[in-house]
Amino acid sequence: VMLYQCVAGIRPTAPGFARCEIRPQLGDLGDLRLVAHTPRGPITFTAKREDRRHEVQVRVPEQCEATLILPNTPPRRFERTIEFVV
Repeated sequence: VMLYQCVAGIRPTAPGFARCEIRPQLGDLGDLRLVAHTPRGPITFTAKREDRRHEVQVRVPEQCEATLILPNTPPRRFERTIEFVV
């Protein structure tokens, strides 16, 4: 649970993961791949370390509305898949 919620930042914002937020805190970690099993289906989180940054891809189930929250940027809602660099 700690890895999913604290490092990948995957948290439900509505019952049964109808909505969730993704707020990654990767710091200086290396590569990371995990699957969070939710009542709506799996959320996959993949981060590849490139120099001092991470290339990240997140996939959520069809029935889940997700919001990406990153420092110094407005929240971004997405469905299904999002890719970003942190």
